Amino acid sequence: MSSSCEIIIVLIYLSGRLFFYDMDNILGTAKRKGFIKRLLYGLIALLMLENLVSALLLYVVHTLLVLFDTFVLTRKKEHKLRFYLLHLFLALFFSQLVLSLFDFSDFLIYNPFLVVSGSIAGNLPFLAYFKSPEKTDLLLQVLTGFIFTIKEGTIIIRLVLDRMSATPKQKEAPTRRDKKEYDRGKLIGILERGLIFMLIIFNQVGAVAIIIALKSLARFKELDDKNFAEYFLIGSLLSISVAVIPAALIRIFQ
Repeated sequence: MSSSCEIIIVLIYLSGRLFFYDMDNILGTAKRKGFIKRLLYGLIALLMLENLVSALLLYVVHTLLVLFDTFVLTRKKEHKLRFYLLHLFLALFFSQLVLSLFDFSDFLIYNPFLVVSGSIAGNLPFLAYFKSPEKTDLLLQVLTGFIFTIKEGTIIIRLVLDRMSATPKQKEAPTRRDKKEYDRGKLIGILERGLIFMLIIFNQVGAVAIIIALKSLARFKELDDKNFAEYFLIGSLLSISVAVIPAALIRIFQ
């Protein structure tokens, strides 16, 4: 099985979680409203591979991953971080294992659905740059890393903050979580991670320091509050790590 297949299945899996599941869906605390949508979304595999047999295998693996996401749950709050990391690891490991065991290069059936995607791509001039397999793989890797950074990264950070009780508190009620600040932090974190990820991909590491400095400067006065300082520092370090690691891995192995 080609490396593109292995990247595509991860991209479809993570992007499906991004588009159709919120944090409560993924952690098993809400009904799985996006289940059918994710199954249908997996059909885009039929538009991405020349070999119809490979595309169908990808869809079968995707369906198994969606079922795994839907029915393997934990409702114990103290286990959510551990369960989430194990769940994500097993899903990605299983998909790569299955694809590595099968090689359909000798069973080539031309994919008729590729005509549709090919005609669409032909009308988008900027995609001409990615015609070579190496550049296509790089594009898929960047998209996959970016989606992981903004979606799965948000979940990882929130689970760690909840586990450490390092969440912002209301000034008038110190025992209650400041939901508005928490939501603002989520949005700022997503923007921060997205920018840092892309800056590292384009080898603009120096600009990352500017983003971190500006963020710290904007929140400087609030750092006098010990609770907020813990939330800010832990969240910032996690956010930077979640953005840097995928981007660095892509640059190392490209």
